Amino acid sequence: MKKLTLLLNIALLTIGLQAAAQTEIPKGFEKASIVLTDGSTLEGYAKDQMRKQASIQFYNPTTGKKTSYDANNLNSISINENKWICLQGDFFKQLNNSNPILLQKCSDVAGKPVYNGIETVISTGSQGKIDDQFQYNSNTNQLIPVSNKKG
Repeated sequence: MKKLTLLLNIALLTIGLQAAAQTEIPKGFEKASIVLTDGSTLEGYAKDQMRKQASIQFYNPTTGKKTSYDANNLNSISINENKWICLQGDFFKQLNNSNPILLQKCSDVAGKPVYNGIETVISTGSQGKIDDQFQYNSNTNQLIPVSNKKG
């Protein structure tokens, strides 16, 4: 009987630890919402790796999985109160909510391999450098340079 009680306690403790681990937010992740290219939205937590790796890490608390997304896999991402639009393989931070939309380039995917099925293509990315600002016309999907980073 004591062995059975001990075994049940261990099982309950293990289940409790697993449940606690699934609700814990990984270090460096912030509340986020992503819109995939198919239009579906996922709520969870994201780690911004836009400048260094031209990607984000997304933690889905429902599944407990971390997934890496680049701008080719997303339409947009919101982390806390900030929003990024994904265009031509790059992340652009939205600086205003009025028309014309003002964007700031936050990644540079140029030269990074992109996979189209089994075919590998080297991305040319979007125009400009990180921190350059653009007006964005959503009707024509055009980026119009406003200011350029020196250097």
